[in-house]
Amino acid sequence: MIFATLGTDEHPFGRLLQELERLVREGKIKERVVVQRGFTPYDGELLETYEILPFDKLVNLIKEARVVIAHGGPGSIMLSLLHGKKPVVVPRRREFGEVVDDHQMEFVKFLQSRGKVITVYEVNRLGEVLENYRADKVIYSVEERVSDFTVRFEELISHLKDS
Repeated sequence: MIFATLGTDEHPFGRLLQELERLVREGKIKERVVVQRGFTPYDGELLETYEILPFDKLVNLIKEARVVIAHGGPGSIMLSLLHGKKPVVVPRRREFGEVVDDHQMEFVKFLQSRGKVITVYEVNRLGEVLENYRADKVIYSVEERVSDFTVRFEELISHLKDS
């Protein structure tokens, strides 16, 4: 099961709901998807959504989930980490009217730099990240692997030039 939490912010976060629904519709997600959508409207039928969940149910869903997807709010992220889940985080963005400023982007960048979250900055990359996510071993997105390879390659070239 995939559990996604959009938080309880008054701004809608339809971009993430629409992407999850698309992934289910196209068969890229085959498992149950449960979403705490907060105040984001949803009229589809492919996702199991709840406006606000009681805290104990929220915690149980996080514990049961194979993958937790969270918006960039500290409460959702820290609750996931507290229960042993490294969340896939899609931060809300000001440019889409999902939040008043880009504080979630800054917070998520900080956590990502410490290896605490897997960040999806562009929602259309979510399917790729979920495809590569395994509960026993997190495999990062292609973009992150290419970046790591580039750094190692540059170090090797530098070492060769110096010898």
